[in-house]
Amino acid sequence: MSLAGIRAVLFDLDGTLVHSEAVAARAVEDVFGRFGMRLQPTLAELVTGKTWTAALQELEQHVSLPLPREEFLDLIIEEYRIRLKTEVHPVPGGVEAITQLAPRYKLGLVSGSYREEILFALNKLQVIHHFGLILGAEDYLNSKPEPDGYLKALQLFGLQPQEAIVFEDSEPGIRSAIAAGCKVVLVRHCSSIRAGSPWIKQVHAQIDTLEGVTPDWIQRNFN
Repeated sequence: MSLAGIRAVLFDLDGTLVHSEAVAARAVEDVFGRFGMRLQPTLAELVTGKTWTAALQELEQHVSLPLPREEFLDLIIEEYRIRLKTEVHPVPGGVEAITQLAPRYKLGLVSGSYREEILFALNKLQVIHHFGLILGAEDYLNSKPEPDGYLKALQLFGLQPQEAIVFEDSEPGIRSAIAAGCKVVLVRHCSSIRAGSPWIKQVHAQIDTLEGVTPDWIQRNFN
C-alpha cells in the first residue's frame, strides 16, 4: 500500500487517546456498590470498547440489576461523567500525533461514548478542531465489535476501507475496524485487551503509546 493510498486516520477515544477505560469500570463498580453489590473486576471490565447500552446488556447476562436497565444506566453515566472531569488523563503522544497528522490526513473519531463525553475529552486535549468527523454512540446502530461505526465514518468521508488506518486499544474495537476492512494499529498503553487475545495477532501494527506517530511513521509502516 502506498502512502498516497492512505487518506484518513480514524481514532477510538477511550483507551486510545485518553486513559478512561479503567475510570468507566470504577464507575460501574461504584454504582453497584451503592446497592450493596460487589461486582467482580472482570465483570466491570466488560464495559471496555463498547457503548454503555451494549455493555450493560452484556453485564445483565452475569448479574441482576438492582433497578430497571435505563434507570441504572443513568446512574452509571452520571458517575462516569463526574469522574471524567478529574480522573481521565491523555495517552502519551496523542495530542502531538493528532497535530502532526491533521495537515496530511482526514481525521475522524469513532467512539462508544456519548457525544457529551467525547466533546469534553477532545476539548480537554484541545484537539477537537482537528477532527473532520466525530461519531459517538448516538450516531450508529450497533456497538463495537460490529463494524457500523467505522463503516459510517468511511461512508461520510467518501473513502474505501483500504484508504483508512484505525488506532484502537480493545478487542471489540479491533474486531470492529477489521470487520470494516481497515488497517488497525493496537495502542497498548492502557492494557485494555486481555493477554492472549487472538485478535492481537490480527492487527497490522502495535505501539505502546502514540509517541512518534507521524506521517513518516505511517509511510514506514504502511507503505
